[in-house]
Amino acid sequence: MEATRIWYENNQISPEHIDLEVKQIYVWVISKDNMIAIVTKSNGESQFPGGHPEQGENPVETAVREVNEEAGLNISPYISELIQFGYYLIEKADEKYLQLRYLLKLPKKSQESPLFMNEKSEEERPVESAQWVELAKLSDYIPWTKGLEEYINAIELVSSK
Repeated sequence: MEATRIWYENNQISPEHIDLEVKQIYVWVISKDNMIAIVTKSNGESQFPGGHPEQGENPVETAVREVNEEAGLNISPYISELIQFGYYLIEKADEKYLQLRYLLKLPKKSQESPLFMNEKSEEERPVESAQWVELAKLSDYIPWTKGLEEYINAIELVSSK
């Protein structure tokens, strides 16, 4: 059975999913000049900075750590601005888990926040590069975001700030 992904636009986990394991957390970091931080993994695929929670971490701690490791960006000073805007319920034949999405609208322009890879090399798919790209051109780098409800929700949130 192929995995199914169902998007839930929600700033918290719904009661019916609260007991499911959170296996992945990804962060949309968008600068004041509407650039978004993305990373490119060793397999050539680009994605948002993020990854697996470590033992004892809450989701926000994971988000801060992963953005720092993968994009070299310390977002801890902006933790109060970090919002969960949705999550995916992932279902496979033998498991169900959650993949959370966070959004951070940085109060700085991209040029003021250089990105660099800061990750341990023993990762399964290590980051090869981190870069700022135009939010409007995100699907050129991460094709699966085109027309995605997650993308639309993120754009609406950024526009309302």
